[in-house]
Amino acid sequence: MWQTPNSKTKSASSRSSVHFGRKGPPLTLKRVTAEIRTATPLGDGGKPEREGLARIFLGDLNPTGVGAFCSKSFVAGEEVALVIDFASMIYLRGVIVYCAEKDSPTNILSATPFNFRIAIRFVYEDLKEQATVTQYCSELKKKIATAQAA
Repeated sequence: MWQTPNSKTKSASSRSSVHFGRKGPPLTLKRVTAEIRTATPLGDGGKPEREGLARIFLGDLNPTGVGAFCSKSFVAGEEVALVIDFASMIYLRGVIVYCAEKDSPTNILSATPFNFRIAIRFVYEDLKEQATVTQYCSELKKKIATAQAA
């Protein structure tokens, strides 16, 4: 049987289309929908000034902040509250660092359109709160890793 001397020139049929050149197991993305609202005092009728939904990839969540797709527009510098209900519910406060309308040529069908890309930097009152979020993030990463292994 003939084999190529250079492994970089393998035939197209021998390449795995699942990994797309990645080494290791296939990448599993776990996304959740979270509630997001302004953390400013409540407006008329006891509702926040702006509230909406955010789609978050749990692999992007870390103790410093998160990037997400959002159904509503927010202003950079605005204080927000984020509630994620996966495995256990967690309430996070932060500041919008970036918000821009998503300019994508593809049409993603969804019941709720997530037309804005946002970045949130978390704000903590004390070190205990930060340690709790750090522990939550590490537990999420373990759960995602076990889901990939299964």
